[in-house]
Parts: sequence; C-alpha cells; structure tokens
Amino acid sequence: MLSPDPMSDAQASWPLRSEHSGALLRLRRLVENRQSFVLCFLTYSDSAYRETVAVFLAELLNAWLRVAIDGKARVGTEELFGRLSDPTYVGPAQLNGLESWPDGLDDLLTRLNYRREAFAARCQRPLLIWIRRRDLQTVATGAADLWAWRSGVFDFALSEVPARAEPRHVRTDPIAVDRPARQQRLVDLQRYLHARPSLNAVDANLLVELGDVQVSLGHPEEAEQSYSEALTVVSATDDRRRRAIVRGRIANTLVARGVLEEALRIRREEEIPVYERLGDERSLAITRGEIADILELRGDLEEALRIRREEQIPVYERLGDERSLAIARGKIADILELRGDLEEALRIRREEQIPVYERLGEERSLAVTRGEIADILELRGDLEEALRIRREKQVPVYERLGDERSLAITRSKIADILQLRGDLDEALRIRREEQVPVYERLGDERSLAITRGKIADILQLRGDPDEALRIRREEEIPVYERLGDVRSLAITRGEIADILELRGDLEEALRIRREEEIPVYESLGDVRSLAITRGEIADILELRGDLEEALRIRREEEIPVYERLGDVRSLAIARGKIADILQVRGGLDEALRIRREEQIPVYERLGDERSLAIARGKIADILQVRGDLDEALRIRREEEIPVYERLGDERSLAITRGQIADILQTRGKLDEALRIRRDEQIPAYERLGDERSLAIARGRIADILQARGELDEALRIRRDEQIPVYERLGDVRSLAIARGRIADILQARGELDEALRIRRDEQIPVYERLGDERSLAIARGRIADILQARGDVHEALRMPAPATVDGGPSGGGE
Repeated sequence: MLSPDPMSDAQASWPLRSEHSGALLRLRRLVENRQSFVLCFLTYSDSAYRETVAVFLAELLNAWLRVAIDGKARVGTEELFGRLSDPTYVGPAQLNGLESWPDGLDDLLTRLNYRREAFAARCQRPLLIWIRRRDLQTVATGAADLWAWRSGVFDFALSEVPARAEPRHVRTDPIAVDRPARQQRLVDLQRYLHARPSLNAVDANLLVELGDVQVSLGHPEEAEQSYSEALTVVSATDDRRRRAIVRGRIANTLVARGVLEEALRIRREEEIPVYERLGDERSLAITRGEIADILELRGDLEEALRIRREEQIPVYERLGDERSLAIARGKIADILELRGDLEEALRIRREEQIPVYERLGEERSLAVTRGEIADILELRGDLEEALRIRREKQVPVYERLGDERSLAITRSKIADILQLRGDLDEALRIRREEQVPVYERLGDERSLAITRGKIADILQLRGDPDEALRIRREEEIPVYERLGDVRSLAITRGEIADILELRGDLEEALRIRREEEIPVYESLGDVRSLAITRGEIADILELRGDLEEALRIRREEEIPVYERLGDVRSLAIARGKIADILQVRGGLDEALRIRREEQIPVYERLGDERSLAIARGKIADILQVRGDLDEALRIRREEEIPVYERLGDERSLAITRGQIADILQTRGKLDEALRIRRDEQIPAYERLGDERSLAIARGRIADILQARGELDEALRIRRDEQIPVYERLGDVRSLAIARGRIADILQARGELDEALRIRRDEQIPVYERLGDERSLAIARGRIADILQARGDVHEALRMPAPATVDGGPSGGGE
C-alpha cells in the first residue's frame, strides 16, 4: 500500500535548526542508555517547532513516552508520576504542558518541589521537561530544591518564529482514551497515511500508533499489517533498535491470536540478537521475560521459571530497578501458583511486591498485587478474605483512579467468588449490569465475549443450557473467529462440548474434543491444555462405561504431563479421577490409598481447605460402599460440614447434607433423612435457583417415600417434579434414569407391562445412543427381572447377563 521514501529519511534524520545542534548532542550524550532518574529542562518558544524536536527525540533517544498535561482533565501528581513511570515504555520520558496545570504553574511547581523524592523514585528514567523559555525563572525560584537536581538546561527556543511546518502527530496511549476518540484517531491516521506519496521514518511511528489503536479496538490482524508496513519503512534506515521494537509489536499480536511458535521465533531471532549487539541490558531482560510469558502459556513452567530467576532478576538487581524487580518476582509467583506452591507465591506477593509498591507510592500496582493475593486465598478456599480484599482494597482504588476497565475486572472476580458460594443471582447481576456496559462503552470485544461466556456459565449452573449454548455459539465463537484467536476458540468449543456432555450428546462432545480442541493445542505446543482436554475425553469415555481406556488416558497422557510440569494440584486432581474409576470397578482399597496418600497430603501442603474437604468426602464415599457407615458419617459431619460453613459455601453444604441423608437412609432412619432433604437441601437449591440439583434432591425424596411404601407420591414426584426439569434441560441421561425409577415403582405396583415398555422404549434407546454399555447391561437385567416376574422365564433367560464389577455397585445411576 505504502512505500518508504529513502530520500526523505536524510531530511528526517536532522529536522532541527543548526543553532540547536550543540544542545541536541549534549542532551544525547547525557541521557542515551541511561536507565535511572536524570532531570533535564528543555526550553522552547514555538509549539510547532517543539513538536518537531519532540518527535525527533523520540526517534533518536527512544523517548516514546510522551505525557502532556491537559488543562481540562484534572489529574493529581500521583497519577502524573504513574504516567511518567509506565513500564510498557523504555527510554526517556518527555513531559510538556506544565503551563496548562488547572491550578496554575505555581501550584504544580510547589507540588513537585514538595514531592521531589517520590518524583525521582517513581520515574526511574531520564525525564525531559519542556518549559517555555519565559517560565524558566519561575521554575528556578518556584521549585528551587527540584531545580537543584537538574543535570542540564537545553535551549530549543527560536530567536524568530519561522513559518509553521506541517503539524506533527504526537504518539498517544490508545487504551487511555475512550472508544469514539480512538475510532476518530484511527480515521485521522489512515487519512493522513493514505495521503502521503511516500513515507519516512517519522511516519513509521504513525503506522505503529495505528497498529496500537487497531489492537485496542480488537483488530489484531489489521494491526499486524500496520506493524509490518512500519517495519518495511524502518528497515530502510539503519535503526536496528526501532526494527526490533516493531518486530516485538508484531509478536504481541501473534501471542494475542495464539500463534505462539512464530511469536517465540521473533523474540529469539529478531529481538534478542539486536539488544545483545546494542548492549541494551534492560531491553534484553524485558524480551526474555516476554519469551517466558510464551513458554508459560505453552506449559513449559520450568524453563519460564529459569528465565525469570537467571536472566531477568539479576539484570534488574544490577540496574537497581526496584519496580521491574517487583514485577518479575510477581511473574515468578504466577508460575509457583500454577505449580501449586501457594505458600511461596503468597510470601512473594506480601514480602517482595507489596513493600516495594508501598515505598514507591504506587496505588495501582498495590491494588493489582492485592488482587493477586486474593486469587491465592480463593484457591485455598478462603473466600471471605478474598472477597474482603476485592471490595475494600481494590474497588475503592480503581474508583478513585477512574479506571473503568480495572473496576470491571475486579467486579468480575467478585462475581466469581459469589458464584463459587452459590449466589448465582448476584453474580449474574454483576456480569450484566457492571461488566457488560463497561466493555461495550470501551469497545472491548474480547472482554465482552469473555464476560458473556461467564454469563453462560451461570445460566448453565441454573439449568438453562439452551441459552448458555446459544451464547457460546452466537456471542463468543464469532468474536474469537473475527479476532483470529485460535486458543479462545478452542476453549469455547470445549465449553460447548461440556454442555453437550451434560445433555447426553456424548458423540458430538467427543468429536469436538478430538477434532476441534486437540489439534489446536498440538499446533500451539500447549502441553497443559492438551493434558486437560485428554482428561475431559477420559471423562466422556468413563460416562460411556469404557473404563479401561479412560484409565489408560489418565495414567499415560495426563499424569506424566503434570509430573513434568511440576503441577502438584493438577496431579492430585488427576489421581483422584483414577481413584473414581477404580472405585467404580470395585478396587476400593487402591482408591482409598490414593485418596489418603496422594491427594490429602498435597491439599494439606497447599493449605487448600475446600479441596481437602472434597477429598475427605470421597473417602467417606468409599467407606460408605464398604459398609463403614459410622466413619463415613463422622467425616461428613466433622470434616466437611464445618469447612463449607466457614467458607460460606451453600451449594457444597447442601450436597454434603444430602450425602448425610443417604447414610441415614441406608441405616433405616428414613424420617431424619426425609427431614434433611426437605428442610436443608430443597430450600438451599431453591435459593440458588439450581433446577438440576432440585430435581435430583426431589428424586431422593421419592426414593425414601418408595422405601416407606408411599408409591403414589413417589410416582407423582418422578412425573411432575423430575421428568419436566430434565426434558427442559435436554438431559437425556438423567431422563433415562428417572424413567427407570418410574419403571421400578410400576413394577412394585404390579404394572409389569408399562414398566417393561418404559425399559424397552425409553431407556434402552438412550443408552444405545450414548454408547453406555454399563447402563445398557443394567437396564437389560431389569427387563429380565420383569419378564421373570411375568412368568416369561425363557425370554428372561435369553436376555444378556447384567454387567457386574468386582465387589462394587452397579453403575448407570440405577
């Protein structure tokens, strides 16, 4: 579309008037490659010429961080310091517009003079302050102590005002302005660039800015094209650093789209060698950190951790760069968290990040890090403290800063906790009223799609799978396709498979896992997501009764990956899934050993109360099957219930109380079991709006009534309170099970023909369609029972023998 103009590069390389060459060379010698606070004042008399010099300094000194004080947008000195210390930029910062400070130049000078220590600590880079020549004396007297810290004054004022040149475009942060302003900037940039007959090196900066705006508007492929054009222009010059920076921008878009291999190649082959040749330690450390980010996405946690510890931390320590050290240590904490080392991750957050940000007076970074502490507490099951941090330490900060995006993200985290605690209505309200409008206003397509996916999660939990499925297909998939985000596409397709699995469409769910998820993660080299998806395939096979293949996948395709990654949490979960299969097959002793020796110690080490309670509940399940009802009951009452009460987890409480009712029912205490179902389970699920769990609990009540001989009421519950729910949810498996229960009642009442019809017409076809051999065998065994009761002994003998497992219960939910 556009081509560079080599002839204009020579002109662009020296746009200054000759009388300013000395000032420029002295400034360059002073600040080039400096990575600590250096204070310089640059005087000017003409705004247009100042812009010419500022753009040229951005090219020459990598001084791309431009901050202009706006008289209409009131900011405090703290926010001003934050803008000047933006870690996404390297090199000097330029500050102009001091005369536009809303309360006057004198007020600003007084503030800067009073907070000069904080100013210097926050801005760990050369600072070039543009000041009108006539205001220089005011600065020297109004901020005498700060003035004393100056390393030089460099005069770029004009002795006579020349004819105004074409205005230069100042690079801005596209995310910092609202969507309409960004869209207008997009139009302005495109119009200007299209009108240029040829491009020079300064115009390349506008192409980079165009790419940045396109990224912020959710168009990474268009941004990649803009960056590529900028690279073509810059490649005609001898600016190796600028070429590396633009290539880094291209790599960023590739990472956003999930194209990790090419992004990694660019980092290693086109960025690292340039910074090594230039001896630019800081840029090397930053780029190596970006390589570690990619490796982390691919699941190579060991190498990512090594890079952080050996190639980043020592550089920032040598440079005395406290901020970058804190950020890098936070990235180490991220990896440790993924590996399940929550204690060390928490220690780093509290001891190596928080004190630094407090010392630097960085309110935003403090809020972010406190949110990351809340993440860890949430993983450990301490939902109350995590919720308190979100509401008291994060939300007020972002409200004070006017940071809509961070507010929306934090409110999303609050909704996550509420969802975990079972407060689905409030979580849904937050998603719809406090997140969606913000992302719509910001024009953030990706965040909108993610939030709508979270809404779908809640709807699915509340028993509305059709609407959840519609959202996945119509409001998530098209966005990720448009953005070219293959990773998010694969994840969302996996979530569609989850819904299909719940509805009993196992074949399609299995096809999605094998054909639309696995190939993507293989192409991305993402071993963690591969292991997770293979585990989900094992879940489906387990539902279909193919326990051998499910067990093989767990042992050969999941466990080795998590061992290699050092991910103790995922290892414990996968081993628990193996124990589930062994339990179904009747291997109770080995299942019990795994729970006690390979799960419990891990969760104790992680301090994860919730997972501990769940694992202990699984032990109680095994003890219950083995007939050790007293110990199973003790675990439910003493090791599960108190934890869920402490965590405020109403859903888990309701489930565990139902399991207590199961034990009481087995022991013949039907009245107490019935009371628990009616008084403690049903009200909880009604409060949570959880249709599926309500239907299951009502089915359990029907079981008790059936055991007490109240067949008519049991039958009414099955037909009026279970069947309609499962039909509405499209849950064919649960429908088949509930219809089998109805057949049981009819058989007990002597209505053998109708019981036989249900088994043959409404159960068998479902299990055949699902490929569930185990449930098929059990249903056929029930048919044989009916035939025998009718006296059709020969036909009963022709039925296949029911499947059994060694010492274990029969499956299929019957």
